[in-house]
Amino acid sequence: MREGLRESCSLAVRDGDELCYVARSEAGRILSTSLRVGSRLPLYCTSMGRVLLSHCPVPEQRNYLARTPLLQRTSLTEVDSDELLEILVKIRRQGYAVVDQELELGLRSIAVPVTRGDGNVVAAVNVGTRSTRLRSRRL
Repeated sequence: MREGLRESCSLAVRDGDELCYVARSEAGRILSTSLRVGSRLPLYCTSMGRVLLSHCPVPEQRNYLARTPLLQRTSLTEVDSDELLEILVKIRRQGYAVVDQELELGLRSIAVPVTRGDGNVVAAVNVGTRSTRLRSRRL
């Protein structure tokens, strides 16, 4: 996937209230986030985290948002619980999540779910790029 897109690609699973990277293939360019296998990030402000949350029952989503400190990581980070719940509904409906500079300024990513044969979501895969390389719409 990375070769065709020429962008960094990752695979992650949910581990409690965090996202845990289980595979990563770097593009030739360097992003300031030094992500690697084992890296952990919040679910609420990452494309893979939102994909994984979007496939949880709504009560579980609400509980996660209530117990998680929703930190304003950039000026674009969504930290309103009600707004995040609406975003999760949209993600589940459309089948993918785009996060535009909410985790880190200049970083844009898109993620989709990875499912088992029975349809249950077990992981998420994403492509990350610099916001100057690709507009959200093109991503």
